[in-house]
Amino acid sequence: MGVFPYKSIVWSGLIALGCLLYGSNTAVYAQNDTATLSLPDQLLFKHLSVEEGLSQTTVNAIVSDKLGFVWIATEDGLNRYDGNEFRIFRHDPLDSTSISHSVVYTLVEDTVTGNLWIGTSGGLNYYNHATEQFGLVPLNIDPGTYASLDVDYARNRIWIAYGFGGISYYDINTSTLHTVNHPGLKEIMAWSIKVHGDKAYVGTLGHGLKIYDIAHDAVTTYDATTTPAVDQEIRTLYADKDCLWLGTRDEGLQRFGYDETSVQSTTFNLGTRNRGIWALAVDKDGQVWVGTDGAGLVVYSPRTGAFRNFTRSETDSHSLNDNTLRAVYIPPVGGAWIGTYDGGVNYYAALPLRFRLFEQTTGNGTLPKHPSITAFAEEKTGRIWIGTADGLSYLEHGQVHPFGRLFSTGYTEVILALCPDRYGGVWVGLYRQGLIYIDKNRRITRYRNDPEDTESLSENSAWTIAEDSLGYVWVGTDNGLNRFDPATRKFLNYHQKTGDNMAPLFEINRTVRAIQVMADGTIWVGIFGELMRYNYKTDQVARFPVITDGDQEIKDVRVISLCEDQHHRLWIGTYGDGLCMFDGTTQKFSIISEHENLPNNFVLAIQPGAGDDMWMSTNAGLSHYDTRKGIFLKFDENYGVQGNTFKRNASYRLRNGDLMFGGTKGFNIFTPITLTPDFYDLNIALTDFRVFNKSIKPGDPLLPKSITALDKITLPYNDSRSISFRFSALHFVSPSQIKYEYKLENLLATWQKAGKDHTVSFTSLQPGTFRFVLRASFNEQTWGPEKVIEIVILPPWYKTTTARVTLALFLALVTVIFFRLRTNALIRQKGRLESLVKEQSREIKDQNDELAAQNEELTQRHEEMASQREEITAQNEILTETQRQMAELNRGLERLVQERTQSLDNTIRQLNKTIYELDAFVYSASHDLIAPLKSVMGLINLSRQVNPGNEEHTRYLDYMEASIKKLDDVIKSMIQFSRNSKAELITEPLNLREVVEEIVNDLRYMKEFDTIDFVIVIDPAATVMTDAQRLKIIITNLVSNAIKYADPTKTQKEVKLQFENGNTSWKLYVSDNGIGIDKKYLSRVFEMFYRATERSQGSGLGLYIVKETVDRLSGEIFVDSEKGKWTRFELIFPSGV
Repeated sequence: MGVFPYKSIVWSGLIALGCLLYGSNTAVYAQNDTATLSLPDQLLFKHLSVEEGLSQTTVNAIVSDKLGFVWIATEDGLNRYDGNEFRIFRHDPLDSTSISHSVVYTLVEDTVTGNLWIGTSGGLNYYNHATEQFGLVPLNIDPGTYASLDVDYARNRIWIAYGFGGISYYDINTSTLHTVNHPGLKEIMAWSIKVHGDKAYVGTLGHGLKIYDIAHDAVTTYDATTTPAVDQEIRTLYADKDCLWLGTRDEGLQRFGYDETSVQSTTFNLGTRNRGIWALAVDKDGQVWVGTDGAGLVVYSPRTGAFRNFTRSETDSHSLNDNTLRAVYIPPVGGAWIGTYDGGVNYYAALPLRFRLFEQTTGNGTLPKHPSITAFAEEKTGRIWIGTADGLSYLEHGQVHPFGRLFSTGYTEVILALCPDRYGGVWVGLYRQGLIYIDKNRRITRYRNDPEDTESLSENSAWTIAEDSLGYVWVGTDNGLNRFDPATRKFLNYHQKTGDNMAPLFEINRTVRAIQVMADGTIWVGIFGELMRYNYKTDQVARFPVITDGDQEIKDVRVISLCEDQHHRLWIGTYGDGLCMFDGTTQKFSIISEHENLPNNFVLAIQPGAGDDMWMSTNAGLSHYDTRKGIFLKFDENYGVQGNTFKRNASYRLRNGDLMFGGTKGFNIFTPITLTPDFYDLNIALTDFRVFNKSIKPGDPLLPKSITALDKITLPYNDSRSISFRFSALHFVSPSQIKYEYKLENLLATWQKAGKDHTVSFTSLQPGTFRFVLRASFNEQTWGPEKVIEIVILPPWYKTTTARVTLALFLALVTVIFFRLRTNALIRQKGRLESLVKEQSREIKDQNDELAAQNEELTQRHEEMASQREEITAQNEILTETQRQMAELNRGLERLVQERTQSLDNTIRQLNKTIYELDAFVYSASHDLIAPLKSVMGLINLSRQVNPGNEEHTRYLDYMEASIKKLDDVIKSMIQFSRNSKAELITEPLNLREVVEEIVNDLRYMKEFDTIDFVIVIDPAATVMTDAQRLKIIITNLVSNAIKYADPTKTQKEVKLQFENGNTSWKLYVSDNGIGIDKKYLSRVFEMFYRATERSQGSGLGLYIVKETVDRLSGEIFVDSEKGKWTRFELIFPSGV
């Protein structure tokens, strides 16, 4: 797998201390450095240290695994790096699956089993990628002993060298450890080990090279006394294809042939610096990378004998940051990872396009102090002129020199433009200082605006200069366009009225920032607000105030750069409107902006590259544009570019085809080549899986193995409500440039942009199967391979097939049972009805007989009644008289009731007056008592300060304070009761959540408040109609009681307020998990002055006031509780009251 976006990009040289280089830096190379190495002049390193997330700065070993992660062994933990972040593994004494020690010495990956083998100060470990756990192979060694490892694929073994413990091997097939007990390996310091063929090569400290013949159990020794001779102290070994490389303490690098007949020693001319070697690696070109003990990095070519030394430089921010190297690792994709003693990791990416970087140096006086590069020009002699924000310099024979001041005045010489002419001179445009011409003999002529001379320069800021095919010099200023005639030394500008077809060019007096002379002689002029073209052949001027491309148009175009490409098309850089192109064949414009993936709409300078490619600098870095495919590639400081900010028109194409671009931190020179993006290097790896923002470890029921090794994940419904994935494209050059997109098939069909935190989250996924698809790109035009993981969300139990079948069977059983019960009931009912009919028939017959007898009796009584009628008449007369007397009696009673009613009304009025006066007295007395109580409390506090050490005195004060607080509670309750009885009922709309939050906030000073979790389940928009003051009295009493009677034995204390809204009423529940109320007391808790227990802290008025207030609001209140567990109050109020 590759880790670089292009197979044709290489970083190159920085400026070394004292000079800028355009070639080799001979000050740091040895005398035999004249032979060619397949490396740029100087390597650009990216630094990774503690600030970037590395666990510690001493790096002992580096290796990359089969997935593309880079593993880094330090003195304080093992690091896994994915390009974006470090994951650190340290020893955890409470976790048996953690690494056995945090000091890690060596790393190797076993490509057969896929395990990573780790030598630590606490033994041999292996890391299982699938489980993300460490296993320990116990070694019989002293704690802190150094261990070196190598994989023996022929025998499936891990060979171990560990100091005075000699050597051993671990048999992976049988999981057994074997110690090699040969006498020749006793009492030696085994420091490094490599296996090649049937032999194990052991580098020792003090006993040279030991070769153990595995098949014959024999040991051969090579040291300073043998032939061939090797150094006594061998610090590192590297097994190459045809030889063994030895890194020694004193003899430098030694090449030991596998035939054991020759040793070739190579020492490097590194001056007085230490020649000891700590690390070795060999790249694909056979070059040996040597990590030294204090002399930096040496790259040596055995084929040519050439070597190059790379060291730390104070003035080179891209150099090594430490000269003592502990590890050198060459990954399969190229480049190099360097581990240092005190500087962390240095990473070099081998990218074939070589940006030579020229930065500001210090202390030698050869460059202006200002690093901004503003213009370039090349003479026929090869001298390259460099304009800066503080003077003129030139590059010649690989050295930058200051040219000196252009004029004697003390103004800063800000160079705006440079242009070589056909006579071997160079024109220099300055800011507010006019125009300078330096001829081939270095004589200087200055041209400035003369207000008295209309044929002088129109203005003194010369922004752009160009020479046309007739030898005229065109100059753009803040006051229009000028044309200089070398023959007359006069300027043509808007002051003169030419009267010909060219006149429109000079009629403008606005800023001219760009001039381009085309191959056919056509002159293009870029103005702030307009683009103009003059054709010598037709003697015509065309004006383009608006650039149009289909539906797109740019009005008042602000042109700042112009360039002709290989096909004689004009490219136009604008100040904020993107990139434009004019095709002379079709006479049409094209507009390319950030919507078409242009990195930035401020195109400062443009140059043609190789083939149909264009290069341009913007406010967002340097970009390459493939005009045929429409693909942009962006380069930043990680690739060796001077920075992201470039200067207007600071670019140039040299005669040899190289390009130059300048900016605020220096400039680059590079040879443009056709770039083919290799986006298949962007292989995305999932690095973490989280549920409810908690990282899930492999082995969890939700994650059977590492997320990096899964292509499917199954989640229960309850765990799918909040999941997230972290990921990385494992790109190490410029990971910040990578853009990610994702989609969730079966839910999100279109690609979505991922955030810069390399995380995608999903919430409330419904049961089903989804495909989470990720892809990465550098330019959002061409994408790398997709990373896919299937997500299966299981349904909740009640939606499963089993639950549905069970429910269906249950309903069928209930139906059958109901049918059976109903049938039996009907049978029983029929029997009862039949019995009832028989009984009633018998009763009817008996009744008929009885009626006949009664009829005879009635006949007799009728006769008797006739005889009694006369007697009744007489009695009626008596009754009439009685009625008259009763009417008179009723009138008397009515008078008496009226008198009694009047007396009762008077009594009621007197009682109301008494009640009102009593309320007033209670209210006044309560308020009058508050001030004395506060005074007493103040005296108590003062008394505490006077006698702080008297325990008995303090105890009495505590009793007094508790009593006063109880009295204060009673007074407050009386005030609430008084207000509730007197205040008028005022109904208004209230935001219930705001009322509750205000009350909870007011109670924050109560004791135990901070230990309680308040859960408010009320919609922020919930509104009720009620009396605000009375509602606050109710809620305040209930919440304060919940705080007051919280259970001190519970670690998780909670008070919950929940709102429910109905059609005709609304409810508020106030519940807690406090000490609770015994069931037998619940019926009396709303009585005045009633307290459930003697230990009750209250006055007995609180809940009575709550009940009275609820009644005033036409509401209802209910209470339920379980002693020692919980209490819940339910409030019900009619809507609109």
